[in-house]
Amino acid sequence: MRQIIIPTSNVFNLQIPDNLIGKEVELLVNEIINTKDKKATTIAALYKELDGCKVDMSNFTFNRDEANDYE
Repeated sequence: MRQIIIPTSNVFNLQIPDNLIGKEVELLVNEIINTKDKKATTIAALYKELDGCKVDMSNFTFNRDEANDYE
């Protein structure tokens, strides 16, 4: 059973299904974080972390023959 609620106080009454009575159960209480906002925050933090670690690739050339020469 999974139930998402928005609590209005720090007390909540939960009805346990009959098939779980007498069994060991786990109750988790976690905040649901909007993953879209979390992803945007993480990307922004990554850009901030990597600021100043840029490599100038303007003069880079790729020689396919040299890259495929295994001998």
